[in-house]
Amino acid sequence: MLKKQDELTFEKYWEDELELEVEKDHEMRCKLGELQAKLDDCGQQLHKLSVSSAQLEKDIQQESQAKGKSPGPQESIDAVKAKLRSQEKHVTELGEQLSETEKALGRAESLLQAKNEEVEELNKELRQCNLQQFIQQTGVVPSHTHSRSDLQEQLELTHYLQDGFQDGQSAAPEEYPSRPTAKQFLGHPRNLQNPLVSSLNPEVLTSRESSWR
Repeated sequence: MLKKQDELTFEKYWEDELELEVEKDHEMRCKLGELQAKLDDCGQQLHKLSVSSAQLEKDIQQESQAKGKSPGPQESIDAVKAKLRSQEKHVTELGEQLSETEKALGRAESLLQAKNEEVEELNKELRQCNLQQFIQQTGVVPSHTHSRSDLQEQLELTHYLQDGFQDGQSAAPEEYPSRPTAKQFLGHPRNLQNPLVSSLNPEVLTSRESSWR
């Protein structure tokens, strides 16, 4: 009994670790989306300023040509040049900001990739834990020729039979609706999208799916 309790504690630890990593992955994806939106905004502003700068240069050339034909106020030309310098400075600042945003985006993508690898590793550890628990409970060692889906089906069938036995002790079978078989449960499209969750008890499926989304 104590050994079984230790196994359940170990399995719950890995489930909690996996859920925590999934939440971190979701937060990282949100930050990545914000950085991408900021990057797009900086690019649009940079384009607008480049167009404005080109127009100002064109205006200066036209004023210089007009000055050669007829005298014009020097103050107007100086004001246009000052505005052009201000625009160029703004373009430079935006370029630096864009570069920093691209670097941050690259770091975020690398971190997200690392988190994805951690989640996958936790998936493998939890599947292995469930398989070991299944072997210890049933005494059946699956052959190497069995596919992953066969092992998961055997594991779910074991959980189902155990739960059915417990329900039978507390109430009559006809008082409860029939539960889906392990094969029907594993064959559900939503469960196939989350192979890790399908290897756990069916009762936690709904809460797990909502946290992953």
